[in-house]
Amino acid sequence: MAGKTKPRDWERAIEKLNTQPSSFPDVEASVLPVLKISYDSLSTDNLRKCFLYFSLFPGVDNIKKMELTELWIAEGFLDQSNSTYEAREEGEDALGSLKSASLLESGKSEDFVKMHDVIQAMTLWLAREEGKAEDKVLVREKTPQLSKWINAERISLCGASFESLPEAPSCHHLTTLLLRATNLKILPSEFFQSMPALKVLDLSDNEGLIELPVGIGNLTNLRYLNLSGTCIEILPMEVQNLKKLQSLILDRTPPLLTIPMGVISSLSSLQAFRRVFDQILILNSPLDDEVELLKELESLEHIDEIGIFLSYASFVQKVLDSDTHKLRRRIKQLQLVQGTDHPPKLSLRGMEHLERLELLKCSSLTEVEIVKEIISRSLRVLISMFPPTTAGEKCRNRFPTSVL
Repeated sequence: MAGKTKPRDWERAIEKLNTQPSSFPDVEASVLPVLKISYDSLSTDNLRKCFLYFSLFPGVDNIKKMELTELWIAEGFLDQSNSTYEAREEGEDALGSLKSASLLESGKSEDFVKMHDVIQAMTLWLAREEGKAEDKVLVREKTPQLSKWINAERISLCGASFESLPEAPSCHHLTTLLLRATNLKILPSEFFQSMPALKVLDLSDNEGLIELPVGIGNLTNLRYLNLSGTCIEILPMEVQNLKKLQSLILDRTPPLLTIPMGVISSLSSLQAFRRVFDQILILNSPLDDEVELLKELESLEHIDEIGIFLSYASFVQKVLDSDTHKLRRRIKQLQLVQGTDHPPKLSLRGMEHLERLELLKCSSLTEVEIVKEIISRSLRVLISMFPPTTAGEKCRNRFPTSVL
């Protein structure tokens, strides 16, 4: 870039580095083949696939480990023969192996990882068959070009600035579509008409998106659907056609999001369901909605990981009293907000997979019973929104500092 003085010249260079790094002089010939030795030395093909997945996150400084493992599970890189929990542990092992190979770095906290820009450039070069198949993986396209989508297998427009998409793209090879944190407001009604192979769809953090087209029911091979941080008001009935869906993530969606009766219980392959909120979005949801959601989750044969918001302690008791013990053993994240029927004591007996507990505005609660098997899984407890001198502070003092 010596001699380049115009800001636009530098902006174009950054765009090129993010989307076509191998086209820079000497990079493909001298730099990437040397780095490729570390990639070739990885122990398994699945580990190499996990590494190449970072090609979809150019310019992202920190990536949540939990989100990565969820995506890897949906893509089939991790073994799910026993449970989602064991697949997540395999994902943690994969991340550790990539760090040991100096292909990955620790992120801003233990929940995140990051990748050096040059290593990330190599992932995109390799994912595009060492630069021979530029349209195989599309990333950070500011204006999606329909002609490029035809041969694409993975598309990631995360963080790109656009408000609309092609009306009915023909993407018969497309397996992964990440449209996270764009300015997307509308999905065309026929958008999902010709995406028969799509397994992963991430629409998270598009705050302007308020509606899903009914055509989403055409995605019969979809395994992962993330609608977190959108403003979608109604989950279409057609979602019940997604019989292979394994993960449904609805974090930070509107508290009064309508989920039609029977939709959740129709998702016969569902293994992970999560719907928790930021504190500022907490509102008491209708009583019947919470009751029905619990019933439908309990009816699912393969469900083994749940993150859920509950506004009444009696619902927590329903979880604990479940005849099949399925619900209480499957809860991974639990948000409990002040209700009218809160008893002074809450027991978490039987919630052996609980990793995060949030007690929001529960001023009448003075004691929480936590059993050993939960603490051994590094339970995180968040107690917030208490009046400063209420029983909430007494409750806080009952927890060992190692648990908080």
